[in-house]
Amino acid sequence: MNKIFNMNVDGILDYSLEIKKGEKVFVFADLNALDYCNLIASKIIQRGATPFILWNDFTLNRALINSKNDKIYKEMFNMYEKMIDSCDAAIMLDNNIEEYENISTDDILFFKNEYYLKIFQKIMLFDRWTYLRYPQQELADLFGISYDEHLKLLEQVSNFDYSKIEKNAQILKSVLDQTDKIRVINGDGTDVSFTKKGIDSAVCCGKWNLPDGEVYTAPEKYSMNGEIYFSFDTFFRGKTYKDIWVKVKDGKIIDSKCSLDEEFKKILDSDSGSRYFGEFAFGLNPYIEKNYNDNLFNEKMIKTVHFAIGEPHYNTDNGNKSIMHWDLIVNMQNGGLIYFDDVLVQKNGIFIDERLSELNYEKQNETSKKLVKKI
Repeated sequence: MNKIFNMNVDGILDYSLEIKKGEKVFVFADLNALDYCNLIASKIIQRGATPFILWNDFTLNRALINSKNDKIYKEMFNMYEKMIDSCDAAIMLDNNIEEYENISTDDILFFKNEYYLKIFQKIMLFDRWTYLRYPQQELADLFGISYDEHLKLLEQVSNFDYSKIEKNAQILKSVLDQTDKIRVINGDGTDVSFTKKGIDSAVCCGKWNLPDGEVYTAPEKYSMNGEIYFSFDTFFRGKTYKDIWVKVKDGKIIDSKCSLDEEFKKILDSDSGSRYFGEFAFGLNPYIEKNYNDNLFNEKMIKTVHFAIGEPHYNTDNGNKSIMHWDLIVNMQNGGLIYFDDVLVQKNGIFIDERLSELNYEKQNETSKKLVKKI
């Protein structure tokens, strides 16, 4: 029997989405996710709810992209929008591997902006929605683990009792909300400061992204100054970016270097907001301890922080506007120091502020097995 059909997806439907009898659930799924989508759909039906599935077919997408016909994009979106609007909750099954070899980046972005991302944005307007990965050998290879390990990891992060993290994450949010100036230093070359006065922070613990576990805010758009070295390789749009370093002045990236220097600079020049930052966040998930070459996982990694270039989240809006939102990770274990209003609150990835001590890896690791529902 296909191992996927033995996976436990109850946490997705019962905790993340709170699916109820009689509801309609929109599912936007890569065609490669067929088995996993069928599993989720069958569980939705068992709960007395109705799944409505829209397939994201890469072969069809290639034909659409090559057509460069925005009229077709608009007509497709207008038709599907009616179905999406009729639903009560939404799921997006996506991977980090785009199958668009030999197609220009500009044509792909045109397709995404006129069609694909519009569906994603509709999903994010739901009160109850979640975005997650599905089992795939190619994704396991990207993660650097076996397929069985991949299945186990997806199951663990989907059924983790995120309410246990959320209680302590709310304390971090409270402290962040009272903080004006933040400084981040690590031994790899990062030393950057910014202010967030007047900008809220938010807790993300299992309701929207899986895996999850972060507290995020945003810098004032023009306040950031310094240098950042992003510690982990980053897989983005089919390419792996290594050793990313940026210099920031008055909020704007004015210089950069990385293994794919020209490609990275082109991303930074995507639009007027893509050289500015829209997010700063703490990763808090004790199951994410290593680089998986996938930012949906890496941004939640324990003992890290991340900055996102481009668009901020709606609930921590700093006024920057961009089609970009790319999370880049800073490892805090190598001489890492974080100051809130000139007071040291974290050292080497460990919160030394007593109010935040329950978020430390050692504390989480002691009880992590207890926080996962039996699978």
